[in-house]
Amino acid sequence: MRLNGREIAADGSRAATLADLLRETCGLTGTKIGCETGDCGACVILVDGRQALACLTPALRADGREITTIEQRDDPLLERLRRAFADHGAGCGFCAPGLLISSLDLLRRAPKPSRRRIAEALGGIRCGCGGALKAIDAVEAVANGGAEKQSAPAGALNVGRSMQRIDAQRAMEGATALGDDGAPHDCLFVRAIRCPFPRAAFAAQDIEAWRATHPGVAAVITAADIAGVNLLAGEPHARPLFAQGEARFRGDIVAAIVGERDALARLSPDDGPFDWTPLPPLTDAARAADDGVRAIDPRRSGNVAMRAHLRRGHVAAGHAQGSLTVEGEFETSAAAFAAVSEKGWAEWGGDGVLSVHVGARAYAACRDRIAAMLAVPAHAVRIVPTQRAGGGACDPATPALLALACAVTKRPVRLCCAPSESVAAAMRRPARINARVSAAADGRLVAFEMRGDFNAGAYLPDGADPAGLAALHAAGPYAIAHVRCRTRAILTNEPPAAAGGAAGRIEAAIAAETLLDELAERIGMDRWAFRRLNAIGHGDMTPTGQTLAASAGLPQCLDALKLDWEQAMWEAQMQNATHAERYRRGVGVACLWSGCGALSESGERRARLTLDRDGRLVFRSDVQDFGDGALTALVQIMADELGMPTSAFECETDDDTPARDAPPHFFVAGRAAMLAARDMRRKILRLANMGSRARLSLKGRELQAQEGETRRSIDLGAMTHEKGVVFSGDGVFSPAVSALDWDGQGAPFAAYSFGAQIAEVEVDMLLGRVKVLHVAAAQDVGRAVNPQLTEDRIRAAVTQGVGVALMQETDPGHLDAARGRIAPGVAEAPRVTVRLIEDREPDGAFGAKSLGGSAIIATAPAILNAIRHATGVAARKIPLRPDRLWEAMRLRGA
Repeated sequence: MRLNGREIAADGSRAATLADLLRETCGLTGTKIGCETGDCGACVILVDGRQALACLTPALRADGREITTIEQRDDPLLERLRRAFADHGAGCGFCAPGLLISSLDLLRRAPKPSRRRIAEALGGIRCGCGGALKAIDAVEAVANGGAEKQSAPAGALNVGRSMQRIDAQRAMEGATALGDDGAPHDCLFVRAIRCPFPRAAFAAQDIEAWRATHPGVAAVITAADIAGVNLLAGEPHARPLFAQGEARFRGDIVAAIVGERDALARLSPDDGPFDWTPLPPLTDAARAADDGVRAIDPRRSGNVAMRAHLRRGHVAAGHAQGSLTVEGEFETSAAAFAAVSEKGWAEWGGDGVLSVHVGARAYAACRDRIAAMLAVPAHAVRIVPTQRAGGGACDPATPALLALACAVTKRPVRLCCAPSESVAAAMRRPARINARVSAAADGRLVAFEMRGDFNAGAYLPDGADPAGLAALHAAGPYAIAHVRCRTRAILTNEPPAAAGGAAGRIEAAIAAETLLDELAERIGMDRWAFRRLNAIGHGDMTPTGQTLAASAGLPQCLDALKLDWEQAMWEAQMQNATHAERYRRGVGVACLWSGCGALSESGERRARLTLDRDGRLVFRSDVQDFGDGALTALVQIMADELGMPTSAFECETDDDTPARDAPPHFFVAGRAAMLAARDMRRKILRLANMGSRARLSLKGRELQAQEGETRRSIDLGAMTHEKGVVFSGDGVFSPAVSALDWDGQGAPFAAYSFGAQIAEVEVDMLLGRVKVLHVAAAQDVGRAVNPQLTEDRIRAAVTQGVGVALMQETDPGHLDAARGRIAPGVAEAPRVTVRLIEDREPDGAFGAKSLGGSAIIATAPAILNAIRHATGVAARKIPLRPDRLWEAMRLRGA
């Protein structure tokens, strides 16, 4: 075949698909494998100039053909697209092959396409991080001959400037390591044996006899092979890697098979040396919470695994003071966060350390738990974080399976995982919320009350996070004197809840914001004005009794959207007055707030910056960049604090990071990084005997400091050093938080991000279909370190929020049907207008406190309120699918 302009011969006998041939035989890992069923579009290539999905195309079809992949370097048009994509916001790089190759194909056929045609050409690409949303702008710029963005002049400040992600060019070349990219060719593969029932007892057959009849299988690993602790988290009730005797949910792992890839491919999903006895499951949280019901975990007395309670003031008295009260019950569904197959690999290093390459969520904690499982010291395990598509939740079993299989077989190992297994491992669990809110005659809120039950799945601790966060955020970012919130995390025979995706806060916001709309209309107030009247601000007290002494930008967010609100309401009124029979317009508004950092986490966060004798300036921390540009923003912070260009920095993971259950929030990481750069600058200036205004520059091994006419040079190569490090800077930041008391009073977060959104929708009254036309989002981020990346992150969050409101619903019994429809595609995504509000946080780096990802919280309630404005239907079951909306409209006579 002719591959990217070169004639090559490759043995395709062991490659089932063209993706296998490219990645495994030819070593071109730029083409990514996501869903393995053609849903995500990440594997698009050109075969004789026509688009093909590499994961579905038989390998032998490449014989005698011309193949073009993202690695093609001799095409000027593709090079222009790469640069434009990087300039406009590259994203994490996972869907870049599909976007770039589809764009190349389009511009070859239509050099001047319309914006609509570009969107249609990229419509089959699923993107979780927001990079695909800017692809339309990038393709349009190339088609119109737009100039490349100019770099900033020397000496310009970096904080507050839009710049490329530090890994943008590598991502656009397909060189970013994602999943199992870079794994050795001699790897064995490991596949989990999972329970096929919601609950079942199981017993092992003769494992050695079964293995003897399956050539190519190297080992079958069970709980008996674990030398240490069979747990995936640090507390005793945590989920085990391998269940013993009884599997608690569909997909629960009972063992692992390690072997050659072909041998595992021959096994059916249910094949394995185990006999299953299905048992009656408990899947409904309300029933599981009843007294006397069978305990999911025999070590517990019941299934209510966690309770959160918040009380401020006297709610009964507050309701009595109110002139109007509204209440409602809301139900949300289980939903998959992402639909990308789990990938990763592990190998023994030459230093005797077991290296696990995986997109772990909190790699230091992951490292310590693997060490405990293998009964080895923590320094004998190294987690090498790889990029993860769109920041999706990671199955905590993945790194443990890889490490255990590698330890048992003494061979490098890769993961063999079906897409449906990935979906089951990363799900938002269902919730049922009852809420009640009262207001005085003048529109001021006086009381809020909420009770919420969250289906935590079969295990804690991740399942407990949504319930606790919901209680803290339920009343919304409003000044309310009397608040009471009670939530429960309830164990069931469902897959465990995954952390992330603002779970808990979204469900609480849907309930509160829906009722606020109803209350405003009953009072007779404009819905935007009602929120502006009650918006929490500087000096106000949160429901936990914490005074917002510094950054609280919700009033500014609402003010920034006032003209958008008035324009949208007028346009909806005109549209509905003339074209209301089939299509009706609606406008909704919602607000959000979100604590920055982990709940009541007062422990230190560290960052380290080193300059070695070769002139390498390296930033080390446990920060992970999952498509949000976090590392780029941190480098910008350090560059300004240290006085060096961003191009001088390299980023590495820190093996000495203390274990945490979650990666650091940008607010915390940014402050620690700034302090590390400040510490290094102080040491350099002290050695150079320079004042605080001195400018630093680095040329190879020569470090220069200049103040006025005085210039001094430091030869790094001649300096004494420790392990090659000449200068180092350490940053330590402990957020000012406090534990909550029995009534939920305290300071759970050191800072909060705020936001408001206006959604415009068009509803097909005949079919119940909803099209989200436009979302205007104002977000208080403290300081926009990189405005472009922040805006991109907000646009991505809004697009994901559309999925929450209208699409995301997963039946755990039919996981294969869950792929693909978790968010609108590029062609369906709404137009998003972002307004950045900078109410600076004193404890943040240069005032920064967020990258904007919390914007997802307000999108769904804003859309649901817009649908109510158009149809009169108040959503109580989410997502509001067309069939649900149609039935609700029918019952209303609409």
